[in-house]
Order: sequence, then structure tokens, then C-alpha cells
Amino acid sequence: MELREYAETIFRAQTLEGKLLQPSVITDVDGGKAWNLAGLPGRPKGLEMIPAGGRRVAFPGFGELEDERARGTALHFFANHELLALELMALALLKFPNADRTWRNTIFATMRDEQKHLQIYVKRMKELGVELGEIPLNRFFWDHISTMEVPLDFTVRMSLTFEQANLDFSLLYRDAFAKVGDETSATLMQEVLDDEIGHVRHGVRALEAARTPDTSLWDTYRTALPYPMTPARAKGKVFFQGPREEAELPHDFIDSLRVYRHTRGRPPVVRVFNPATEAALGQGIKGHTPNRLIHGLAKDLEMLPCLLGVTDDVVLVREIPDPEHLKRMAQLGWPRVEWVKTPLDTARIAPEHTLIDRQISGIEPWGWDPTIADYLTPLQHNLPEHFPTLEDFVSGTLNWSSKTWMAEQLSSILEKLPSSHLNKMVVEHLPIVAKSLEEARITLKRNREVGTGRVVFKAPFGTAGRDAIRVDGESLQSHEEKWITRVINQQGSVVSEAWYDRVLDVSYQFLMRSDGTFKSIGLTRFLTDERGQYLGSIVAPLGSGLDSELKRFLFDGNGGSWVQQTLETLSREIGTALYSEGFRGRAGIDGMLVREPSGRIALRAPLELNPRATMGHVALEAARPIGSRAVSCWTLLTPALAKKNGFSCVKVLFEHLRDILPELWRDKTPVQGVYPLNDPKQAESAVGVLIVCPDMTELLAHMEHLVQRN
Repeated sequence: MELREYAETIFRAQTLEGKLLQPSVITDVDGGKAWNLAGLPGRPKGLEMIPAGGRRVAFPGFGELEDERARGTALHFFANHELLALELMALALLKFPNADRTWRNTIFATMRDEQKHLQIYVKRMKELGVELGEIPLNRFFWDHISTMEVPLDFTVRMSLTFEQANLDFSLLYRDAFAKVGDETSATLMQEVLDDEIGHVRHGVRALEAARTPDTSLWDTYRTALPYPMTPARAKGKVFFQGPREEAELPHDFIDSLRVYRHTRGRPPVVRVFNPATEAALGQGIKGHTPNRLIHGLAKDLEMLPCLLGVTDDVVLVREIPDPEHLKRMAQLGWPRVEWVKTPLDTARIAPEHTLIDRQISGIEPWGWDPTIADYLTPLQHNLPEHFPTLEDFVSGTLNWSSKTWMAEQLSSILEKLPSSHLNKMVVEHLPIVAKSLEEARITLKRNREVGTGRVVFKAPFGTAGRDAIRVDGESLQSHEEKWITRVINQQGSVVSEAWYDRVLDVSYQFLMRSDGTFKSIGLTRFLTDERGQYLGSIVAPLGSGLDSELKRFLFDGNGGSWVQQTLETLSREIGTALYSEGFRGRAGIDGMLVREPSGRIALRAPLELNPRATMGHVALEAARPIGSRAVSCWTLLTPALAKKNGFSCVKVLFEHLRDILPELWRDKTPVQGVYPLNDPKQAESAVGVLIVCPDMTELLAHMEHLVQRN
């Protein structure tokens, strides 16, 4: 019998016996004309595939396998997969009559195995009281493989995806059946496992022959899989390395698959780290090019958004993180996201990008600006109808992100607070917006009189501690006037405010959901240098490590901190105002405890509004797996910090910190150590780390030493 005739007989057979046809002699001389399939394979009555979305039966849980029928039901699912695989292999032979003869012979040999598996499954099912067809037969394999256009499509979809997943399922259910004393079914699953190892091995060799020298087997495999198929389908409920090694899968492939994540349910949120937001907003145009420092941060910390989402969200990165590093992150309990390799330095996502035709539930960059909105615009059509347009986000952000927005609304927002709280706050001589150099000179005199004599001028678009000047004199120097004039010309104004003696920095993080509800994320303390530039965020009880004077100020004896209550109230009011103007997503406000010239401690809040994700958000999410077992600080190790500590680079600084704070775990929870987000071996500009200590005294001592602050 010709191989073509054999394949067509299997495909069209209307009886189970026809599907199990095994001629003694097969030749492959005339492959015939390539099939252009229309329709489903022939099936016996009662074994038809159910339509997509049709009635399904749940797969039995492990706790049900003591029951014979439950085990028979489990085997029924596996039998259906064998029948589908057999028909799809026949279709592959008919679609590709001119394929390599070795490939065609391998498919034929595999079909013999599938027939054997189908027979032994059906026999064992009957012994357990279940008939083939008694349970609806789904068409999942068919829908994903029958559209194959070249032989390699079949290899990656069947051999390296569904059959590779069966390595896990065969081994898992072999042991599950043995556990309940069903050695017959366990032996059957072992036989299937042995054959599947060989099938996957054939796939590995075929893919190896197809890959280019400069591309790994893993990248070749991922590229060849058509959406919505992903590598997530190539593994079962439990991942087993041994069978994959026997199938000759490379270790880097196995490690990459082990840590690969992809949602099989809800559409993901797409996330990307773009730290140049404020600078891009300041220019107000598309195509902003970040400076060297910001570009380095964007590259090294591109993994950072994984901490802001949930498992199975998508994070866009220039390079897929090392699998070993991802295993360490998973051990720590950080979300297992799907990493999507993307050229982030281009003007727009390419039309052929894997996300272009994929349903997503949202897009959340670090912050919105014209450049990132233009880059992500090709994904707009994949978003839910209720999701605002990316242009709407940018239009609103140009307003919210300006420090003038907060300065102009501050008085009305503070009116929402109780007088008992206002009495302990800085509520007079609030920030002033100056739209000319002359107005700036006037604000200088006014603000010198109420604070320490020093005045700070801030650019409307700038990060805390940067894009600002501190003026100590009674009048503006020429270089200060030039700075103010330049900022007014570029951004329309400057914000002027009195400089106070800083006692404690605090930050409150929140989220405005798409339905307008407010979600409190939490409060952090953060460290700054003498210029107010960010050094790190502490996650610990608010009063930890503070002296009695500060504790008395923070807590009013009613079981909580009035400062925290005030910051939450301010956040709610600000969040509501933002939402009414179209804002959605994460935001945070900064405040600080200051010492007034009179010696009185007061709360200055809100000091800064960040209508975007913040390092406070990152700190709280990074520390979430630790709970209350320890305290922590999220910080960035930079070349400047390394040099300050006498080290040549961030990698050496990280190794030093790891040596003096070795990892300590209790009940699978870290209580001490230095845990990096990005791989220190690859970093040049920054390593984001969570420094964990058993108590606040030790944490503060390590941080004070690290930042070289007495």
C-alpha cells in the first residue's frame, strides 16, 4: 500500500477499525497531489468532534482517581488526543507529499505508535467501565494543527508542543494511577511516555535542522509557533525535566520553557518601563530621545513592570531574562509574567509583532507621554471598547503631570481635611506658579520669609530632586535666571516654594480603577540625599526606628497614624479629581515631615504628585511575599553609588552587599538578604534590589552605610 493511500484511508475512515488499519507493507513512491483540506476527518457515529464551545466534561481531579470510572474518564481524554493526533498525522502526509522522505517515514512510524496507544487506552477504559465516545470529544488539537502550511508547522505544534506536554501528563498520571493501586493503568502510561520521548526527540532533530546558526533552538521554536499557540502549551500541570533530557532537548531550552509564562485565560495587561516620561512630557512631542543616563536605566530596569502586575501579564523587554535568574525570582514569589522580546527603541511596534493580533485587557507603561503612546498605538485596536484612546491618556497626562496642576488645586484639596489635622500641617505659603522671570523674583522674596531662607524652583515636568534649582541668596544669580527663563520658555512656568528642614519623607501609593473606584496600595518611607533625590523606599511599620518625638507626632493615640489617614484622604481627593479628567492607573503622592523655623514639626503634603507608577509601588509589591516577617528597602545600585562606596561597578557593589547580608530564609520566606530584580551580571547603569533585614535598626544601619550618609 502506498503511504498516501494509507494516510487517506486513516483520514476518511468511518469506523474505529479503519482508523486502526496497519498494512504489512508500505511504500512511498507516489505522494500524489498536495491536499487543500476542506472539512473534518471521517469519524464513526458517536465519535464526532463537538463544536468549539460545546458541552464539555471536567477532567477528573487526583482526589477522584480512587473511583474506577474516574480513571476511565481520564483515559478517555488521552484516547481522544491519540485519535486526533493520528488523523492530524495522516493529514500532514497528505498536505506535504513532497516533504523530506525521512520526515514522512518518521510520521508513519509515529502513527503506528498512536494506533497502539489508542487501542490500549480503549481496552483499559472498557475494563474500567467507560466506552469511547461516552464523553464528548473536543477538537482542540485539530483547530490548532490542521491549519499547518509547511512540515515545520506540524513539527513545532504537534511534536514539540502537544507531545512534549504529554511527557508531563504521562508521567504525572502514571504516578497518580500507581498511587491508587492501579498498576495496569500506570504501566500503560509508562509505555506511552517511552514512545512520546521518541516522538519529541524526532521533533528536536527536525527543528535543529531548520534553525539558523545564529538562532537558538528555543527562539526558533517560539518564532515558529503561531498565536494563540505559545510554549505554555508544551508543559503540563507539573514540569518534569528528565523526560525532556531523554528527548535531547537542550538544557537552555528546558530552562526557558520551565519559567515561560503565558495566560490561558484572561487577556493580559501589556506593561513597559519608560523612565523618560517627565522629560518627554516636558518636550510635549513624539520621538523624545532620552539622555544616556535615562536610556541606561530603561535598558537595565526593563524587567521592573513585572512587579506592578499579576502573573501572566505581558512585559515588553529588549532581551528575554536568563532562565536561571527567573527561577530565583519565582522562588522569591515575584509574579511570573510573560516576557515578550520587542525592539523598544523604535518609533512604533512593528506591524508583524506577536501582539498585533492578540486580545489584551489594557496597556500600562510606567507613565504616559507622546513618545510611548505613539510606540504603543498599533495595539489600540486590541483593547476593550471601554479603554480610553492612547491620545486621551497623553492629553490628560500633559495636564496632570505638570507640577502646576497640583499647585493650583492644593488649597481646595486641603479644605477636605479636618481642622485637627490641618493644625499640624504646613497650610500657608503653599507653592506658587510663576509664568515669568519677574513673577519668579517676587516668589523668591515671599518664600524666603517663611521657610529656612532657601527657595526651590521646580520645572513643571521633572522628577523629585531633579529638574530643580535651590536658591540661597536674596536675589537670583545670572545662572539661576537663565535656568528659570529656559524652563518657562520650554514648559510655560516654574513652581516656587519655600525650602524646609526635612525630617522624614513619606509617600502614599494608590490606584484608580477603570470604574472610578479608589484602591489604596500603601504607604512607604523613602530616603533622599541632601538635594532631595531619591535613594530608596522602606517597607516597614511607619514608626519603626524613629525617635519618640517623631512617633508622638505621627500617632495621635487612636490606634493609627493621623499622617497615614491624611495621606490616604488626600490621595482619594486627588484620585477623584484625576479620574474626572480621564486618569486611570497607578499614582502616588509624596509628603514630608519638616521642622519649621520655630522648631515645630509639621506635615507638608501633598508635596509631589506622580500620576504614574512610582518606586513606592515597586517597593510595596517587591516586599509583598515577605509579609510582616522582616523589613525591607527597595533601592537602585548605580555606578555613582558603587564609586561612592569604593567599588568599580554595580556588579561588585552587589556582590559586596550580598557578602555582608547573606540570604536567610524561614519557612520559604526570606528574612535577610539582597534580592536583585535584574541580573547584576548584565547591568551597567542600575540594579534594582530589595534589601531585607530582620529588624529596622539593622536595615537603617545598612542603608546609611550604603548611601554614605551620617
